Amino acid sequence: CKEAQAQFCAWTEWSTERACTTTSCHTATALHSRHVMMTAWPLAAGYLFKDSGNSECVGTQLNISACPRASGCALACNPKSCILGAWSDWGPPACTGVCERTRS
Repeated sequence: CKEAQAQFCAWTEWSTERACTTTSCHTATALHSRHVMMTAWPLAAGYLFKDSGNSECVGTQLNISACPRASGCALACNPKSCILGAWSDWGPPACTGVCERTRS
């Protein structure tokens, strides 16, 4: 009887972050990401859990940050009064097992 090979649920390394440019007065963001997946070997970032191959782990993590504006740019400030509405009911689980709810 052959034993099932261990699988590791692990994060990949972060992607290279997109560099910010400081020549614009427009809003810009820098973004990088990493993914979680099953792999035959634990990755450098460690692993979340070890399994015999019966589990799934799939996902993406995004890190988004605002880029600084170029010097001399005036920010337009238009305050608005707003009130957030109530949360909706939780939706049914997606195929990934995640439930969502919204509000406006």
